Amino acid sequence: MYYYLFDSPLADSKYSAIINRIEFRIIELGINGRMDRLTILKNMRELIEGAIKRGAETIVIVGDDAAVARAVSIVARYNVTLGVIPVGPQQQIASALGLPAGEAACDVLSKRIVRTIDLGKVNDQYFLFSLDIPAQDVTVECDGHYRVSLLGLPRPFSICNFSPRSRRVGACSPEDGVLEAVIEEQAVGWNLFRKPPARPSILPLKRAKIFSPTASIPLMLDGQTVVKTPVTVEVAPRKLRVIVGKDRLF
Repeated sequence: MYYYLFDSPLADSKYSAIINRIEFRIIELGINGRMDRLTILKNMRELIEGAIKRGAETIVIVGDDAAVARAVSIVARYNVTLGVIPVGPQQQIASALGLPAGEAACDVLSKRIVRTIDLGKVNDQYFLFSLDIPAQDVTVECDGHYRVSLLGLPRPFSICNFSPRSRRVGACSPEDGVLEAVIEEQAVGWNLFRKPPARPSILPLKRAKIFSPTASIPLMLDGQTVVKTPVTVEVAPRKLRVIVGKDRLF
């Protein structure tokens, strides 16, 4: 049983034509199911959990990265499968999963290629891509064996589960059972003399504690959700079943 949840921005009239095509293609392929639309009065968690209680086995999010990232943390708690129909401007997650935009994604759903992938977990929340850490006085204790301290160094630092196309990191796979602490170097020099960034330092880990000796510092999950130190981050192996396309990045 499929359950389709349309994100609230798709109520804009500019999306009417594509939503109509999606709804028609769903029926045409025989993968129809109940459809709901998010509004300010409808909570995503309540809608998804209600659908699961009614017997939904595949939760399909129609929307962009922000909607999918929120849904991942909900769906991962249940024995159901996540599907995505990408509509909207930000589609990094769909691209990583090999999903085409709009009604073409319905054909991928109907073929139902399902992979079970790892997620990262921070306290009681899950993330697909990464936990991003600002360049501040932060210490990361990795697997209880060693520590990495940023000490305010101006360089990108993240705990990565899966590397989307926009990143240069190639080692982060959602099927390897580990996370990676990724410390990237900044480019140096200017204009014609600018040197390319060095390859990032990658440290595999399964569990890390992140804290600051001074004030609590905000961290970002998948570019969408803010959590504050101190936090514990760990890998959640084979936590999410997701429908993917042939052009996926793993």
